[in-house]
Amino acid sequence: MLEDLDYALASTVQLQEMKRGNVRVASTPLYSSYLLPQVVADFKLQFPGVNVHLLDSLNEDVLFRLTSGEADLAVAPRRNNDLEVEEELLFNDTFEVVCPFGHPLDELQIATWEQILEFPFIAMTKGYLASLQLDLASYSSSLNLQPAYEVAFLTTALAMVKAGLGVTALPAGALTMIEHFGLRAVEVEAPVVSRQVSLFTRAGQSLPPAAGELRLFLLQATAFRRT
Repeated sequence: MLEDLDYALASTVQLQEMKRGNVRVASTPLYSSYLLPQVVADFKLQFPGVNVHLLDSLNEDVLFRLTSGEADLAVAPRRNNDLEVEEELLFNDTFEVVCPFGHPLDELQIATWEQILEFPFIAMTKGYLASLQLDLASYSSSLNLQPAYEVAFLTTALAMVKAGLGVTALPAGALTMIEHFGLRAVEVEAPVVSRQVSLFTRAGQSLPPAAGELRLFLLQATAFRRT
């Protein structure tokens, strides 16, 4: 009888904690810009008492903010095995090239990387650049990406493309943002470049109830992109 009462009380407390609390999510600027705002808005409709704090961070800082305890969850491109974190696939994102209307690439239905690298390239963050360089070099030693500019934030890259300073490449999921800048996206091949976007938690540690609910919500909200 006492065990049943304790269980009922614990369940009630957990339910109340799920309905209110604070959740901190670290994310790269890219996914803080186009993925998380709508997910958080939908989550708040179900859990209006939970405060969600987005900690947008440079790619190389995201997991540090998680493992240091500053964040409960993290959203970022896939990492190599890290014993401090657990990783769950959210979705795969394929890159497209972004250019102004009237640009020579705008005339193409599908562009190759060889064609793209004929123009100044605007890269974002060291992790983005290093992984893209590796993808291209693995496909062909002739695809030597040396960016004309390196920036930290998506909006900066898009503004520079709009100003005619070069082109950039973005995951397809982020392309809704280019409409605000009056830019055009073109599919890319030779090679097709994609990124696995993952949800990270601290290894061996249970999540607070509200953070656990947001984890499940994120996995459910992106399930259609894993098929």
